[in-house]
Amino acid sequence: MRTYQHVRTLSAHTSSVTCLERLEAGRFCSGGNDRTLHVWRNDGTPLGAIDRQEEENLHCLLYVGNAQLVSSSNSTMLRVYQTETLPAGLCPR
Repeated sequence: MRTYQHVRTLSAHTSSVTCLERLEAGRFCSGGNDRTLHVWRNDGTPLGAIDRQEEENLHCLLYVGNAQLVSSSNSTMLRVYQTETLPAGLCPR
């Protein structure tokens, strides 16, 4: 951060990335309008993806603890996703 130089590009989404959210255990999540949530290690290593159930564009993503992410979109609903649905070994126990 001291030099503000570009260090790495992370690629996984096929459409606009609209949200980033910090998770536990040195991970973060990116959400986009391609109907996926991608989980990464803080060093940029991809860990897995969750398919979003809503068809609308993603507006907000919030980590509420207990391996749960809440998303909001153009619809009137909030969706809750379990990060435990990622392949074994990607989520802390």
